[in-house]
Amino acid sequence: MSNVVNLGERRPDVHWTVHITQGWDGHLEVFVEDISDDLESRKRAAAALRRAAEAIEHGEPST
Repeated sequence: MSNVVNLGERRPDVHWTVHITQGWDGHLEVFVEDISDDLESRKRAAAALRRAAEAIEHGEPST
């Protein structure tokens, strides 16, 4: 019988850089460096950015 391996436990951390430009008129430009060009990666990055925004807004320490 085979052992089930959780692949999520073996994945390395993902590192990418976000550049945000907010114009005086309210427009927003976001550029993410070093992200994979697939829908799942973009969804995960968007979720992480939402969590980061909430932490910034509430003054929470990074987790």
